[in-house]
Amino acid sequence: RWLQRHGMGAFAIREFNVTRLLRDPQRVAYPLVIKPTTGIGGHGITIVRQPAELTEAVKRIREHSASLGAVLAQEAVEGTSEWGIYFAAFAGRLVASVCKEFVFAAGLFVRDGVVGPGLKTAGAQPCGRSPFNETHLRELVGRTRYHGFGCLGIKARGPGQPPALI
Repeated sequence: RWLQRHGMGAFAIREFNVTRLLRDPQRVAYPLVIKPTTGIGGHGITIVRQPAELTEAVKRIREHSASLGAVLAQEAVEGTSEWGIYFAAFAGRLVASVCKEFVFAAGLFVRDGVVGPGLKTAGAQPCGRSPFNETHLRELVGRTRYHGFGCLGIKARGPGQPPALI
């Protein structure tokens, strides 16, 4: 919603109300990503490929990830590459950034921890090589007036489409 309100909605992914989804799991297209609202490295994330899997995925996150926050449902963005953009900002100005590309064995893959089976890293690169380039990052940092260190997860969509902030 924030990205939409600030003119950066092209980078947003669809989120769904979990309570409504549980009442009517047929109302959206699958696959979905079900995850806790906080966390890193794929911990607690589940790919739900059909409505019958939804209830169990939400229950598992609520039971085992209670300390990680509420449950979030999002559209799944398929693709074998994902970027982590690590940056420092001071009062809304980007100070430094670096990107790391992660390449997965499959288009929808949840790793167990930061590095796990089916994952290789392409190494740190200038942010200009990721689909969410340094110009985008400067705009986001400026609009949020971000101050401190941060990390963004980025996934490329299909050709000609903007990347997704995940």
